[in-house]
Amino acid sequence: MAAGRPTTVGPALPFWPDEAVIPRRSAPSTSPYVRSYLIMRFLVGLLGIAVPVLLVFGEPLLFDDRPFPLGSLSTYYYSGAREVLVGSLFVIGGFLATYKIADHSWENVASIVAGLAAATVALFPTGRPGTGVPLTPLQASLGEAVVERVHYGGGAVFFTSLAVISYLFSRSGPKTGRRSPAFWRRFHLACCGVIVAALAFALVHLMLDWPGKGLLIAEIVAVWAFGLSWFMKGFEIVEEALGMR
Repeated sequence: MAAGRPTTVGPALPFWPDEAVIPRRSAPSTSPYVRSYLIMRFLVGLLGIAVPVLLVFGEPLLFDDRPFPLGSLSTYYYSGAREVLVGSLFVIGGFLATYKIADHSWENVASIVAGLAAATVALFPTGRPGTGVPLTPLQASLGEAVVERVHYGGGAVFFTSLAVISYLFSRSGPKTGRRSPAFWRRFHLACCGVIVAALAFALVHLMLDWPGKGLLIAEIVAVWAFGLSWFMKGFEIVEEALGMR
């Protein structure tokens, strides 16, 4: 094998280039880019944790014409915090779709799908919380029911992709660091399991039309699990890079 050439892992796929293990660059000139990458990962994780708090608690503090809390995170599209919800989804979606765009790996595929799904959720709002709320131009054009189905489909793909990413995180833990590879494997698997369980509960809640705030709780739990998985993945990479013991 030629020096510096990546080693192929697994069988070749007809629709995706071979997955390769590329040695981590350690040249001093790459340090600013590595730090920027880690900071973005931290910020996306923090944003995932902060968005439910901003919506559920920030909205009633700034706008007093809405009940506390609303039935789901998506319903905040029709509140004064619409820009927070839509803007956060586009920020998260843009980062997910591009942060590993040059990698030929399943993590990149899942990340791109998650990013596109996040944009879909932002563009196609959920159903109106009441008939007194006017239709959006998209709902008036395509029909409210169609737009809502696209929204729910995008949400299901988004959370499923996040669960897949957390699962893939569990398979690519560091070989060095203060915490053992087994710790990182269990941590990311736990985040994956929480996202899957929350998604399953949300689907049952919608199918059976249960009353209460179950859908909101399921969404918050799934988003927090995603945020924690990404936030801690940043620490995992830091520990591996610095060789912390």
